[in-house]
Amino acid sequence: MIITKDTARLDKKDIIILIPPWRAPKIIFREFKKHIPKDFGYVDYHHSADIVNSDPHKTKVNVLRYIDTVIAKLKTLNKKKKRNFYIYAESLGVAFAMVMASKILMKKIVLIAPGANLAECFWDGVMTQHLKKEMEKNGMTRDKLVELWKPISPDEYLKGKSLKPKYHLKLARKDITVPYKNGLKLIRLFRKHNVNFSYEVTEVHHIMKKDAIPHNFTVLADAIFPKHSIDFLVKNRTRPK
Repeated sequence: MIITKDTARLDKKDIIILIPPWRAPKIIFREFKKHIPKDFGYVDYHHSADIVNSDPHKTKVNVLRYIDTVIAKLKTLNKKKKRNFYIYAESLGVAFAMVMASKILMKKIVLIAPGANLAECFWDGVMTQHLKKEMEKNGMTRDKLVELWKPISPDEYLKGKSLKPKYHLKLARKDITVPYKNGLKLIRLFRKHNVNFSYEVTEVHHIMKKDAIPHNFTVLADAIFPKHSIDFLVKNRTRPK
């Protein structure tokens, strides 16, 4: 797995962490970055597509390595001066965001096309069926994967610091990559744990066709037209002392 980064204005007190979906082009947040206010900085760590693969153990290691890389950067920034951190995460990035939010205090978080359980989304989602079949050949089952991926699954991190931010979620009702029912499961968990959140449901598909190269309408639309998400993140912010 290759991790590349793009950062800007890291001297600012308010920093947005951008977490891309799986198999996203490096330019996915190009338009988003143009709309980030100039008194905000940003951190964008892009991961190569092989972060998720047919080896469930390697996938877990890759995900934890990515999370640790970003967390290390945020801790470095915090050592220089106290920051306000915000997360914008899409699809697979939702899992990363929830783990990060349990480790470093975040102000606000936007989750696009979220799911509650990473293994369930992987097992049921249309875009990972080829990897699932390879895992099955090596004896992996849904229940085993759920157990193995607990350390990288959002539903394991609704505790501590991750309960403190204000969240906004956007789900796609016809999503077949991160199944809609798994997104609703996350909403139920948020309610159970009294998380401060809002959400919306779109009628767009997560991808165009089951047999086509994935075109993530939900994530791309929000990344290209990010005004609503950026407004949620930046309005009524409070400055650290």
